[in-house]
Amino acid sequence: MAQARFKEDEITYQLFDINPAEFYKRRFLYPQKVQADQEGDAVRATIGYQKTQFVLDAIKDADDGGRLRILEVGCGSGIYGARVKHFFPHSQVLGIDMSDDCIAMAKENGYDDAVCSDVASGLPYEDGSFDFVFTMDFFGHIEFSNKNPIIAEIHRVTRKGGHGFHGIEAGWVDYFNCDPKDPDDFVRRYVYEEGHVGVETIDTNVERFGKWFQILSAFPWPIRPFLYMDGILPRNRFGEQFTKSFAQFDGYASRVSADIVMGYCNNFFTQKLFEIFGKILTGDAIEKLNLGQPMRKFAEAFLINTGFAMLAVRRQC
Repeated sequence: MAQARFKEDEITYQLFDINPAEFYKRRFLYPQKVQADQEGDAVRATIGYQKTQFVLDAIKDADDGGRLRILEVGCGSGIYGARVKHFFPHSQVLGIDMSDDCIAMAKENGYDDAVCSDVASGLPYEDGSFDFVFTMDFFGHIEFSNKNPIIAEIHRVTRKGGHGFHGIEAGWVDYFNCDPKDPDDFVRRYVYEEGHVGVETIDTNVERFGKWFQILSAFPWPIRPFLYMDGILPRNRFGEQFTKSFAQFDGYASRVSADIVMGYCNNFFTQKLFEIFGKILTGDAIEKLNLGQPMRKFAEAFLINTGFAMLAVRRQC
């Protein structure tokens, strides 16, 4: 077997000639305030809103009737925290992000406090400060060498018995054999487009978090082919004929309608998978089940090219 060009700790932003502070300054700045109180059933039924719903459900499981102190690491403009604050108005919601522009917007979105800081250097909070810590679309942007230290910091600032939820970009990306200086290299283009310099499989994410937390649930999301319309159309994921046909009716209402249908289907099949396999659906979990070959292939198919790993966790010690 040929030796890889790079080791894990060599996969850095510097390798791709990217300055993270400049790259992320306004990349995830959404300048419009989130009107969570005006988001009706249509928006909340879409597939995209499911990420928010997973966080809300995990907070409900963690809430013992008190006023939770909640931290979002890598909060960006505060889209998720704004919705958390809407549904849990008596809880305190804090955020941290490396972009001062995004932090200003997070405060506009109702965070009780938000600070600008490079999370890789640590979290500026005391031990056990939070009842619930969550991330969304965050760990895929973290260099491999920084992942474990950041998870350790999240563990430190979470109180004993506290909970968390993490929506993590997941899959297999061959960073280790790419050409980081070639503009046409697939991995380099992916990093420049998404900023994802540290995407890993769902099993690797579970292994990392399992060193510090009890894993309550871990499952892939979304189930293919249920994707956002905004992601399906530009990349022609369903083929040219589908894209041309949809273009005849394309518009805000049609996209929302399509996302509602896909959200319903995705949620239906996710719940069915929970009934069959339980709340942990990973490659390792499948290996431990005494499944027949057809069912094994069926389960493994959902883990191929997984877009996200959804992890609910609890600190025990």
